[in-house]
Amino acid sequence: MKNIFRKFDPQKNGFITEDDFLKFYQISCTQKPETVWQNLKAHLYKNNLKLIDDVEEKDVDVESLPRFIIASDYEFFNSIFGFLDVGEETTTISWDLINRLPTSPAIF
Repeated sequence: MKNIFRKFDPQKNGFITEDDFLKFYQISCTQKPETVWQNLKAHLYKNNLKLIDDVEEKDVDVESLPRFIIASDYEFFNSIFGFLDVGEETTTISWDLINRLPTSPAIF
């Protein structure tokens, strides 16, 4: 942060103008693109530069979505639960997937 203010706060008043901030990010985009993408993701921007919460209204057949198909297929859904006993990394990945799926009709 000190380097940013040293370079982009010519008045040395502890503030960066909007123009100076934009200059900083323009330079950063070319010199440190990975860091810029990490910053954008930390502020909940997707790769298309839209906010994660910005949901585009589309007519989607929910039953055609993979998460619905997986949750609705008893054998497939049940096999994911079987992966919970395989090993640490597989268990973690399987549990993360289960948490992202809608509730399976087989459960209730």
